[in-house]
This record gives sequence, structure tokens and C-alpha cells, in this order.
Amino acid sequence: MKARRSWAAAVAAASVLASAACNGSKADEKKNDAPNPATGTPIKIASIVDSLSADYFSAGLKAAVADVNGHGGINNHPISLTICRNNDNPNTAATCARDAVSSGAVAVVGGGSNFGSSTNPVLQAAGMAAFGSSPYVTSDFTSPIFFPLVGGSLGTAAGQGAIAADLLHSKHPAVGFLDVPAGQIVPSLLNQWVFKSRNVSTAAQVAIPRSSADVSAQVASLLAKKPDSVILVLTTDLASKVTRTIRQQGYKGPVVLAGAVFSKQLLKKQLGGATDDLYMADDFDRGNGRWKTFSEQQEKAGHPEYANGTAMQSWLAIEQFAEVARRLPNVTRKAFLDVLKKTTLNTGGLTGPIDFTKPSTILGGTAPRVFNTEIFALKVEGDKITTAGSVKAFR
Repeated sequence: MKARRSWAAAVAAASVLASAACNGSKADEKKNDAPNPATGTPIKIASIVDSLSADYFSAGLKAAVADVNGHGGINNHPISLTICRNNDNPNTAATCARDAVSSGAVAVVGGGSNFGSSTNPVLQAAGMAAFGSSPYVTSDFTSPIFFPLVGGSLGTAAGQGAIAADLLHSKHPAVGFLDVPAGQIVPSLLNQWVFKSRNVSTAAQVAIPRSSADVSAQVASLLAKKPDSVILVLTTDLASKVTRTIRQQGYKGPVVLAGAVFSKQLLKKQLGGATDDLYMADDFDRGNGRWKTFSEQQEKAGHPEYANGTAMQSWLAIEQFAEVARRLPNVTRKAFLDVLKKTTLNTGGLTGPIDFTKPSTILGGTAPRVFNTEIFALKVEGDKITTAGSVKAFR
């Protein structure tokens, strides 16, 4: 049992290094774009963000709040958002949670903190939901007040393997992973929970130090047994470096990366000239109309480089919070938490189905708060990113 309990924690730690109603919503209906500013009493919410992704999270949060408030708010009540950075410190993260509680916020919405073990108990004691926040650590995958829209690191890592197996028909992938204790469990997770049921066996499993200046030796090991795909569960900068080296060493097969941080601009900057047969695993369908709306908002704000999955996760959290809250007679902390337990979200196809009414059974039931395990395969062609299909990260 101890081994099974370690899966969610280990993959979560690796990633740190690396219109809603009870019966659905009308998220896919076209919103009236005529300006209609909300003028009522503000509804307070908070967001806790980690330092590494703070700019992305904040861009998504602010764009969505402006969008909601500019189109009537929540029954004419504007959203008042406070963003608190955890400064990569568990004590600061706990202070952010306590401040959210004392401010009278209805919920913590969007963002993501790699110190959920410090923040979730504070929120739970106050009866406050963490809604649409990115799951990182064991507490996020198990806390009864945590309601993520995506599978976080867990879904992405497994989704990379599922994309290789299900969409690329790979039978002998090579896996590159971060050479830290948490990263070293990634191959076992893929083998046991993704590859085994798909009759896939790895050609190579190579640990890559995060600080590697030269990755040519590790890449040679990845390619030595002629894999039919390469999966890189690494930090963004390191994955880019390894991908460039893979192409320099002549490998022409598919490479699968985690796509959350990659915008078109970042792809061009880090992987220009090395994007042939390149795929990314992401939580969102970038061909969806809501992605287009989100991207246009980032462009208008002067930050097109923030049009990525990390920013979208917080953008969608605000939009879905508003959808749920509009159906409440009074938007209180208790009312919002209670209704979430009865809610199935419809994001109009932007994500997979999200059903908060029953716990997840993935990983033998050790990650009950992962309600959505659908991952989209993004195909990169030059500076274009298109959706090539979707997979279930776990069968």
C-alpha cells in the first residue's frame, strides 16, 4: 500500500521541478460580447500562485476577471480578485491561505501552489474550496476541498505516454526523465499505469540531470536501441535542449513533450528548426473557440507569449467559477463549496468531462481528486500548433 500511495506524490513533485451546473452548463453557447459592466457589490476571491508560474497564472486570472466583469459579472456583482505569491516558501503559502480566509473570500480560484500541504488544511478548516487550482502535491490529489479542472503533473506525464502509444502507435518508446528522486519514479509510473495495459515496452529509460550543460551522452543513450518515439518528462528548458540535441544526432521519429508552458512564441524561441514530428501533451484543445477567445485577450493585453496551457488553466477557473456562482441565490463560501460537490462541468469541449460528484479511481484510488484525465495531443508544425486528437491518460 505504501508503494501505491507514493505515485501521486512522486509525479507531482517531479512537475514542481519541471458553464457549470449540477446537470451541466451552457459553456458552448456564444456569449453576448456587448459591454455590460457589473456594478454591484464585489464578490471576493483569492488565488495563490507559485513563483515559477506566477506571470502565466496572473495573466490568465486577470484576463478572465476583466472578461467576466465586463459582461455583467456574477448577476451584476463584479469579481474582486487578490493574487498572493507563495515566494517558494511553505510559510508564505500558508499565510496566503490565512489571508484569503480572513479577507472574506468565497474561494481560492485558479493559480497553483507547490505547498498544498500548507494551504489546503487552512482552507478546509474554513470550509473554503480551492477551485480550478493546478494540482501539484499529494494533498492536492486527496483534499476534499480541492476541485481541479485538470490532472496537473499526473495527467500530463501519463498523457505523454498515452499519446505515444494510442495516437503515434509507439511500441518501444524511450523515456527521458529528470535525475532527481521524484523524477526517477516516472518510468515506473508509465510502465505500470500506462504502458502495461497497452502492451508497450520501453526501449530506454534515461535520467537527465537538471543542470546538464551538455546532454549529448544522455541523448545517445535514449537513441541507442532505435526507439519508435521519445518521451521527455523534463523541465521546459531542459526538454528543449534535449529535443534540439535529438535532432542534431539524426533522430527523425516523434518526440513528445509536456506542453503547458509552450506558447507559439516560446516554441519559436526555444525549438525553432527542431519542430519536425514534435507533439505536446496539454490539458486543453487549442482548436477550441474558447482557446481562440483566450488567445485574443492575451494578444490585446500585449502578452501573446502568455497564451499557453498554464495561463489558460487559471483563465478557465475564473470563467467556470462565474458560471457556477451565477446559479446560486447567494454566493457564500459554504454555498459554493456545497454546490461543487453536486456539479458536473461542461467546458464546451475545451477540456475533457469534469464530474465532481464522484472520486477518481486512477492509481488504485490514491488520487481521488483527479476528475479529468483527458489529454490533448498538440502537433507542432513550424510555428503552428494544432490539435491532433485526445487520449485518456489512464485506462
